[in-house]
Amino acid sequence: MATQVKEYVGRTPLSNPIFDIVYKSPKYIAVNKPFDVCVDGDDREITLLKHLAVKYPEHAGQYRLVNRIDYATSGLVLTAVTREAANKAGNLFQSRETLKQYLALVWGHMTPLYIEGKEGSKQTEITIDQPIADDNNDSNSFKMMIGTEANPGRKSQTIIRVLEHGYYNNKPASKVHMIPHTGRRHQLRVHLMSLGHVIVGDETYGPKDGDCPRMMLHSWKLSIDKLGLDLETPDPFDGLLSSSPSTSSSTSSATTQGSTSEQVDVPEITKDTLDSNDNNDIKEENSTSTISTNN
Repeated sequence: MATQVKEYVGRTPLSNPIFDIVYKSPKYIAVNKPFDVCVDGDDREITLLKHLAVKYPEHAGQYRLVNRIDYATSGLVLTAVTREAANKAGNLFQSRETLKQYLALVWGHMTPLYIEGKEGSKQTEITIDQPIADDNNDSNSFKMMIGTEANPGRKSQTIIRVLEHGYYNNKPASKVHMIPHTGRRHQLRVHLMSLGHVIVGDETYGPKDGDCPRMMLHSWKLSIDKLGLDLETPDPFDGLLSSSPSTSSSTSSATTQGSTSEQVDVPEITKDTLDSNDNNDIKEENSTSTISTNN
């Protein structure tokens, strides 16, 4: 009797996600959010805000999200303990006085590889100036798209640096470093898709893939000079790309080590070398100050 193969319908949420506290002060707490976890939501059993309420109960009910990242995205989320602190940080996002940096793995070998240096850096950076709009053909009103004449959307810009070529699950893939200058929903995912390079494991803009343990998009660094914040999380994709298809990394973990692939050093980025990104659109909802995201 033939064995019936169960159809893959999507990833199962983490049952025991690990939240790492990256920074804590009397006004702010920065968290390295795991993938496939919501930042908030009364209908969710596990969220970042609920975790903070349990870990630091003295501020339960007071936490406010300064920035958001998607359910499937991992990485830095900044929360404020007071409304005043949230508004102060939110205004800095709106006035482009913050710098956010992301890492991702994408399908295919993106070119050119980034070359660090005054002359080579600009020549090997990819700048995408494409508006982001709601995808009116999406019945779930979730997906975004590149704007058109009929559906122009909003101005959006992303700088991309290709750091590494290799293979993931025996298929060509690249590691990219992204600096968004605007903060549209799904901006990074849609901009990459527009270049023909969907993020590995992105089941919204790419196919469902039971061999990928997660969407490979990570909020890596956050700098806010006026708050004295210069935050960084570990690179969860370090070593995931291999040098050849036969030795590509296992999918059992997003931190599984593979063999060496073609790569370049990740440069240090400051607001002196790059205009700060604008993760804007602050909104008040249920007395919580939040900022829209680009992932």
